[in-house]
Amino acid sequence: MIAHAAVAPRESWDSRAVVRLVLLCLILGSAWAARSVFNPLLDLAKADLSLSDLQLGLAQGAAMSLPAALLSIPLGLMVDRGRRTWLLLLLAALTMSGSIATAFSTSFTDLLAYRALTGLGMMEEAVVLSLIADLFPPGQRGRANMLVVLGEYGGWALGFAMASWLLPMSGYFSWFSPSGDWRIVPLLFGIAGMIFALPLALMREPLRTEREDSNPIAGVTHHYRALARFGPFLWPLLVAQAATATASNIASIWAVTVFVRRFGLQPAQAGELTAAAMSLPPLFGALIAGLMVDRLRASAGIVAVVASIVAIPAAFFPIASSAPATAFLLSVLMMSHTAAVLGSSTIGIIAIPNELRGLWFGTCAMFTIVIGFAIAPALVAWFGTNAQISDALPFSLAIALVCASTVAACGYLLSWRAMMRK
Repeated sequence: MIAHAAVAPRESWDSRAVVRLVLLCLILGSAWAARSVFNPLLDLAKADLSLSDLQLGLAQGAAMSLPAALLSIPLGLMVDRGRRTWLLLLLAALTMSGSIATAFSTSFTDLLAYRALTGLGMMEEAVVLSLIADLFPPGQRGRANMLVVLGEYGGWALGFAMASWLLPMSGYFSWFSPSGDWRIVPLLFGIAGMIFALPLALMREPLRTEREDSNPIAGVTHHYRALARFGPFLWPLLVAQAATATASNIASIWAVTVFVRRFGLQPAQAGELTAAAMSLPPLFGALIAGLMVDRLRASAGIVAVVASIVAIPAAFFPIASSAPATAFLLSVLMMSHTAAVLGSSTIGIIAIPNELRGLWFGTCAMFTIVIGFAIAPALVAWFGTNAQISDALPFSLAIALVCASTVAACGYLLSWRAMMRK
């Protein structure tokens, strides 16, 4: 059931492939940063645009997610058939255009549209993972994927840090009113990200390998039938990945708000604390998981199982009794999620044939985006607003995190057991 390389594995690392990997990780990280750079600004944008928590949840949730979700399956097919480097460049340009446009929002409707454009960067992961599968042999993909996950979480953390660094610079610009100082952050970030993506135009498309199907341009139905052969371990894996993404996303969206509202920190301080929790801990988690995945190979699913179980108690971070305790539990949560994501995504680029990877990644992206990025943030905000207790958002967030983490652990366990039976 598991696809094997058509060529002999290479023991040494190809330096040109490593350079391309670094570029891909940087581009993907900037897409994640484009989403998170707005999170520390939520309360400032709320006051400036007269928004509610529910509207903020929709702007950072459904608006950023639904367009990407609708395009995930078509994009997956394009990944399997088209030129991926150009596709990645287009997605990067659209993502940064959305960040720049966010700075000029004058209403809730504007904000929804511009964050939707920024959210198209969510689809970059499918393109990057497909490219990596053709740049490296199976024995090196765990460590290569480690850098991808590090790029994602590093970019996510960088977004929080960039917000705290750029926000004080608003005094040097007279483009916006005092209540709109937050606008300088997505503007400057988007301009920098647009320039940063230009080297993609020079990147060569790698040769596709590990094909099983002699008719790679067959229809969607044919490809889904082929993908169904891997169903016993892929479908639980799909549920687990969506649950992990849900927990990671809602934690990152509302973490700064938890620090601000529960402990009275300033947005810049809360952003720095959140950035710290989302930088070194995920780095540690990815390092361990990457080495373990390449060593275990067929049994790599156990990495995701263990990591997801560790995440369950850490999911209580929103209701911890102090800011240090909250930061510590958030760090453990992010570390565990990083390890789980790395273990599960590496299975996808090892176990699935080349001509099906884009469709698989697109399917995963669709479910992950709809549940984890569109529905969950708005539900957390809605329950937090309508509960019969004062400022119930942290309690609503904790309940959602524990439920999502538990579902993820069960899904990874079922997937691993099914894979071991093959």
